[in-house]
Amino acid sequence: MSVLVPTPSERLVLSRERLRHALREIAAPPQVPKDAQPGSLLSGWFNNLKSTPGASGLIETVRVWWAQHPLRVVGALAADVAKTVLQPIAQRNPLGLMLGAFVLGGLAAWSRPWRHILTPALLVGLLPQILSRAATNMSARSWIAVLTTLAQSQRRPDPTSATQTPDQPICSQTKA
Repeated sequence: MSVLVPTPSERLVLSRERLRHALREIAAPPQVPKDAQPGSLLSGWFNNLKSTPGASGLIETVRVWWAQHPLRVVGALAADVAKTVLQPIAQRNPLGLMLGAFVLGGLAAWSRPWRHILTPALLVGLLPQILSRAATNMSARSWIAVLTTLAQSQRRPDPTSATQTPDQPICSQTKA
């Protein structure tokens, strides 16, 4: 019985095809399911957030921005590599993996890398770009909803001022 061994050029073609297929899956924009577990708490919170005027446009802007961001592909590739490398380790030695995660978490908490991420200079540089992109991606209906919500909140009387008159003191004290 003879086994057909592919030639080096055939192996190269197969390898390139597998790479092309893997990168095509990673580079495709993430598909959001239409009804992703309607009973879950997170999807209910997310749907409530999307119904807030202006938030849906901002969420859509962030989603489009992330779909085009180069770090999304890097993150997806890193997740695939980590899964491929860590899954056998987790199956053979789960306590060792937990100990390693504990050490890495402690190192991250000790070094506090998040302190250097959100600096005021970074926010001043990025905020105009984020706001202009959000403004261009928001629909007219979303702008109108935001403006009507703001107008209604300004017209609404303050509940504490409706029960008081100008002659009445704010807190009346009675002496016995």
